[in-house]
Parts: sequence; C-alpha cells; structure tokens
Amino acid sequence: MTGATNPELNRAPFEQWAEPLEANFTRVLADNLSLLLATDQVMTFPWQGPASPAYQVIIDVTQFLGEPGKQASLEARWSVIGKNGKEVLVRKKSSFSEPLETPDYQALAAGLSRTVAQLSRDVAATITVKATFERASVS
Repeated sequence: MTGATNPELNRAPFEQWAEPLEANFTRVLADNLSLLLATDQVMTFPWQGPASPAYQVIIDVTQFLGEPGKQASLEARWSVIGKNGKEVLVRKKSSFSEPLETPDYQALAAGLSRTVAQLSRDVAATITVKATFERASVS
C-alpha cells in the first residue's frame, strides 16, 4: 500500500507481500535483533516454554508506508521492559525514512526493509547499553 504523502491508502493491484505484513515485520525484526545482539535467544510473543526473556520489546508501529519513486517511512513508539516484565527501562519514538531511487514496488519493499533495519539497530543499541549498564552495576 502507498500513502506516505497522501492521506489515503491505495492498494497496489498486482504487488503483494508473500506473507501477512504484521507477521513479516515481526519475524524480520526478531531475526535482525538476533543477529545484532549475537544471540539465538530472541523470541516473539507469546513466549514458548517456561523461559522468561531478560528484556521485552514492545513496539507500536504508527506508520509503515511508502510511495514508489518517492520514499518509504516507518514511525514507531517502542519500549524496552526489564526485570521480568516489571520495569520500563526505555520509552522511545523513532522515525525513519528512506529515499526510493526507482518508481517500482521492488524499490519500495527494499526501502521499507531498510527502515525496519534502522529500527532494529536502534532497539539493539538500546538493549546493549542497558545490558552493559546492568552488568557494570552488578560488578
């Protein structure tokens, strides 16, 4: 869908995601965080099994749009929760945009993907700083 500079959404008649957008966004974000944090312990909600994650990330995507040939954009409010879900460590709002070189949907999908990568880096950096601070406080 497009609508970054226009208040209405338009469905692309012949271009579609290979999986539901929400599932794709969540999967890609989790995969990115796993790579950036160098851990295979990244889980998506609902948690499977008895493990409780050290950090929880809650993301509310408020905009994930683009227009072929113009730009892709992502805006999200997000929090990092620690202490077994009992303490909000960080609350942030992030906004990313990526210019699109060509007016096709492949470029739009690539641009949207780059905005998810930027959000992933922002979240991973925040978790890394918090984890480093917690380790230093314990030592």
